[in-house]
Amino acid sequence: MKCSTVALKRKLESEDVSSKKSRTESPGASGKATSAGITEEAIRRYLMRKPMTAKELLKKFKSKKVNMSKEEMTSTLTKYLKKIQPEKKTINKKMYFSLKKDG
Repeated sequence: MKCSTVALKRKLESEDVSSKKSRTESPGASGKATSAGITEEAIRRYLMRKPMTAKELLKKFKSKKVNMSKEEMTSTLTKYLKKIQPEKKTINKKMYFSLKKDG
């Protein structure tokens, strides 16, 4: 009786390891999709967390290794900021953009 439970336990442990491996591989694949470029959703996420300047937003996307030139990044960011129409505040002669959380 003990031998069968030990064998069963080992079998279950080996299944757990294989299922964990498949879970850890999936976030890496989705990470590549998010680095495709500057998206409206990504900008919204940043601005809901805390107020940021346009320069800070550009710096965030540069660190993500977006395959765009500086001019393309700037024009894309400008386009999405105009579409989103975030709240604007000037603090210490700098324009900060922010969004309120819904609900």
